[in-house]
Amino acid sequence: MISICGIDPGKQGGLAFKDGNKVQAVSFTKLTKPEIAYTLREFMPQKVYLEKAQPMRKPAKKGKQGPPQGVVSAFTYGEGFGHLKGILDTLGIPYELITPRTWQTALNCLTGGDKNVSKTKAQQLFPMVPKITHYIADALLIMEYGCRLEKQGE
Repeated sequence: MISICGIDPGKQGGLAFKDGNKVQAVSFTKLTKPEIAYTLREFMPQKVYLEKAQPMRKPAKKGKQGPPQGVVSAFTYGEGFGHLKGILDTLGIPYELITPRTWQTALNCLTGGDKNVSKTKAQQLFPMVPKITHYIADALLIMEYGCRLEKQGE
């Protein structure tokens, strides 16, 4: 199996790596932008699955769709997404953009904005990871989705 990385590009996202049976994850809250690049260079995964940046809505309340994401947070999110793509391009690491709905549907964990859904699913799939937080749960699940795609292609 090839080494895979899953990336949740949000400010409160993270990186998750799988190489053989070894799984590691780190939150962006613990890394500076240069440290993100350094971490990717150190692990040098053979393939990265990067969640595609797109406009978001805030979580729904009582069955109603939440308001759109604010301009500043949308810009910050897009800037971080572009930074990650730049790092991957510079390092020559192949990556695939994947929408949240695609990986969530495949892993049977449509969140509807509720981060607890993805955290619970990540805890089920990765009991060997000592502490799964909201920051790394999506990255782990994106990585798992990528691993399943790669396995299908073998």
